[in-house]
Amino acid sequence: MRTFLYISRNLLGAGSDDQMLDIRARSLARNSQLELSGMLVATPVHFVQVIEGPDESVEALVEILAADTRHTDPVTLDDRPIERRLFRRWTMLTFMAGGFLERYLEPAISVQLAIPAQGSRGEPMMSFLKRIEPGT
Repeated sequence: MRTFLYISRNLLGAGSDDQMLDIRARSLARNSQLELSGMLVATPVHFVQVIEGPDESVEALVEILAADTRHTDPVTLDDRPIERRLFRRWTMLTFMAGGFLERYLEPAISVQLAIPAQGSRGEPMMSFLKRIEPGT
């Protein structure tokens, strides 16, 4: 079992709700087959995504994401083995751009990207994501 957390620059631009709904629909189908769980958060500027599941499935999705032209400049914050999932209830919980995300997530991303690339760099962002998960 593995977790993978990254931030990337969103290239979809304003008015991308339909594209985000398409991403969500495809993710739900694929992630169910691959036994993946996680969360995708989109702001007008960034994507933040955490993926959890079997090592091979996470690796397969990471390869797909690397080729996806809807985002660029990925920064890996966490990539490690885990014993249990944090987002086990969600095949792909998705949050799209909105006032809350722009007000709170973008500043959190700025802080996160300023943390040196070593150790448990992803912990602040993972904690933030866990706090905004519904039902927690």
